[in-house]
Amino acid sequence: AEDPDAIGNFSFIKRNCMHCLDPACVSACTVGAMQKSPEGPVIYDANRCFGCRYCMVACPYDVPRYQWGSTTPLVQKCTFCSGYVQPEGVVDGKNRLAQGMGPACVEACPTGALSWGPREEILEKAHTRVKAAPGKYYEDRVYGEHEAGGTLQLVLSHVPFAKLGLPTLGPQPLPSLTDPLNWAVPGIILGVGGLMSAIYVTRSHAEHKGEED
Repeated sequence: AEDPDAIGNFSFIKRNCMHCLDPACVSACTVGAMQKSPEGPVIYDANRCFGCRYCMVACPYDVPRYQWGSTTPLVQKCTFCSGYVQPEGVVDGKNRLAQGMGPACVEACPTGALSWGPREEILEKAHTRVKAAPGKYYEDRVYGEHEAGGTLQLVLSHVPFAKLGLPTLGPQPLPSLTDPLNWAVPGIILGVGGLMSAIYVTRSHAEHKGEED
């Protein structure tokens, strides 16, 4: 995102799953392929996914990606390096969190722009930075503290969050708004299917009777 007050200066952001405390993608997934792990990160079980892509529609951050070019497509997303359930039903060997390590991106960052730890500790660290430099950060607030019920990934920025591609969201968790509709969809599909079947049977019976007459 370009800083309008400093020509030639730019701000950068790492685009990955925000790992909502109450994730809409988990709520939207009717087969449990998207799951909120006990440790906090949102993980993906490829063995359960059948490709409906509801998670992609539900995510306010436009994070999940679909392998359109693959003959056996899956959904891909960041798991905070907490593992990935493969189609064979086993978790791969990249579960860094289980080994007491942080995400690879945090360890690879050469400038210390990324931090890792318990959410409350990171929040305290973020607010300490804001208080130590009044006016340096946009609106002196931490993005993700309250948005959509809160997220595990938190962001500090000196430019408006919208310029970084982050949506403006209220404090209400999104599943509380979408759950009734999400769980009504299967019933609607079954209802429409049943209605179409009934119409087909009725018409077939009428046509058959007409032929006999």
